[in-house]
Amino acid sequence: MGKGNVTRGRIFRIMQALERSSAVSYILDSQHRFVYCNPAWDHFARSNQGSQLTGESVAGTDLFDVVPSVLTAYYSDVFQHVLSGGGI
Repeated sequence: MGKGNVTRGRIFRIMQALERSSAVSYILDSQHRFVYCNPAWDHFARSNQGSQLTGESVAGTDLFDVVPSVLTAYYSDVFQHVLSGGGI
């Protein structure tokens, strides 16, 4: 099995778990764009008069376009640390 198949398999298993989770969760791509939001995200959005913010609606949105500017540097540093292999 090639590396790409292994990675896709892991992502698929993660998404299956997130589909069943009651925790609001999302997946970003390497450019910090939303690529997936789980059903708990959608439920939270709808419960808070934010039906326009369901996962399908935010897909492709850059996280840093919606994070308050006061938190941008912090989140940027954390994501860079994780992407460089530092973990969380």
